Amino acid sequence: MSVHNPTFQPSSESVQQAENIEYTKKARHGHGKDVTDQSGVRQVAGCLPIDPVNRRFLLVSSRKNAGAWVIPKGGWEEDETQEHAALRETWEEAGIK
Repeated sequence: MSVHNPTFQPSSESVQQAENIEYTKKARHGHGKDVTDQSGVRQVAGCLPIDPVNRRFLLVSSRKNAGAWVIPKGGWEEDETQEHAALRETWEEAGIK
C-alpha cells in the first residue's frame, strides 16, 4: 500500500488556515480553552508528517516517557478547527509547517 497521493490538493480553506496560523513555540492558552468530549476527556489533534519520496515519517521524542517516540500532537482549543489545531501543534511540537 502506498501513502503517496500525487493528486491530493489541499482545499483553499486549508491553505488559508495554514497561512493564518501564528507559528510560535509557545503554547497558546494552556488547558483553559481545551475542547472536551461529552465525558470531559480532553481532545487532541496532531499530524503524521510523511515523506513519500524517501519513505519516511516523523515522530518526536516523548518528554514523559524517555526513549518513547510519539506523533506530534496536542490540545485542540475552542477557537480553532481540528485541522488548524493539528497544523499548529505539529509546528509547536516538531517545527514542521
